[in-house]
Amino acid sequence: MLALRLSLCAAILVASATIAGGALAAGSVADREAARSLASKAYQLFEAGEYRRAIDLFHQADARFHAPPHLLYVARAQAKLALLVEAKATYQRVLEDRLTAEAPPPFKEAQGSARSELAEVEALTPSLVVTIAGPTPAGARILVDGEPLAAGDLGRPVPRNPGAHTVVFAAPGVAGVERAVVLASGGGDERVELPLTAPAARTVVAGGILLALGTIGVGVGTTAAILLPRASPARVNDLRVAEIAGFAGGGAALAAGVVFLTLHARAVPTSVSGPAPLLRIGVGPGSVSVGHAF
Repeated sequence: MLALRLSLCAAILVASATIAGGALAAGSVADREAARSLASKAYQLFEAGEYRRAIDLFHQADARFHAPPHLLYVARAQAKLALLVEAKATYQRVLEDRLTAEAPPPFKEAQGSARSELAEVEALTPSLVVTIAGPTPAGARILVDGEPLAAGDLGRPVPRNPGAHTVVFAAPGVAGVERAVVLASGGGDERVELPLTAPAARTVVAGGILLALGTIGVGVGTTAAILLPRASPARVNDLRVAEIAGFAGGGAALAAGVVFLTLHARAVPTSVSGPAPLLRIGVGPGSVSVGHAF
């Protein structure tokens, strides 16, 4: 893990706010005293390993009186929590401060520490590369941990914190895909390719055709069964064949259609679009009905 340099002891840290009478900002005596008190408590929490509470107090101290050492310790605490992306941004804030030649030595030391520690954080931060197998469908959405992935970031390394992440893909007419990935500290890229499954629209069309054919088959079988008792001996065999073929073929087509539409209903990505629709199918003599309940 990141080796934290604690060269700025608590005394230097809290004294910096008092020394900096006008180095970065003109603060009242009360503000400097409040910042010194908050920074002292924050440093104690940092040393005790209570990094989240330390971050909060260092931010409060910096709000009362801005000093680079406050944000330096915020970045160090974030790195300890494996919030490497956030730590990088905080280190950069420390480096963005424009110090004059008269700035107190602790301020300059804070920037020097931030520069070297930023390089360590960047080397440890892993990246996630999300790609799609084939052309990206119109209206496609990719969510990483619930947040939309920018179109420009598709196929490019995007720095992420170490740990577990979830990637969700959804597009109109395409079955949703969800992938889980765990990023390890130590840098490097982790690639996640989202395969495009068969378009859901085609599944619906195929299911509808099968249901229609099944309905016709059952209708033929039903008609033959009705006509059989009154049929002449010459037509009995033909009607029996029609009855058996109609019921058998129609029943098989109906069953296949139900399977296709059920698979389509289950393919709707619940994590993006909400609960999957409930497929309702009703079959009667010579008829079939299909509906969705949302």
